[in-house]
Amino acid sequence: MRIVPDQDPKEIYASFKKFVETVFSWKGTCNLLQVESVDQADWWLGDLSNEFYKAAERAIENVWGQKPQYIREGGTIPVTKVLEQRFGAPALHLPLGQHSDAAHLPNERIRVQNLTQGKEVFTRFIQEICEVGI
Repeated sequence: MRIVPDQDPKEIYASFKKFVETVFSWKGTCNLLQVESVDQADWWLGDLSNEFYKAAERAIENVWGQKPQYIREGGTIPVTKVLEQRFGAPALHLPLGQHSDAAHLPNERIRVQNLTQGKEVFTRFIQEICEVGI
């Protein structure tokens, strides 16, 4: 289950569990239901104003010839916020794929161009942070 900024994972889980248990009770079945949360993590949203995002933006523009489109799409990586807090450093996601790549589906794919350009973006990003002295 994915959450968005300002949602509390504990509240979302409790609400979901209550809903499922309520609907299940209406069925009048002799079956048993057990709803269990295996893991919960807070939401994460990158800070587009930090210097690492600016360096990544320059790298992407250098390689692809246009500024990145900042959209709130993609998978949740629960450890991202934990790592930011633990190390006191900003996290940054540099995606390589496209919205049409069918991520996490049986027919998931990525274009060769995205892989080669992605390598260039990473290389340019490292150069950017070294040049600026971040």
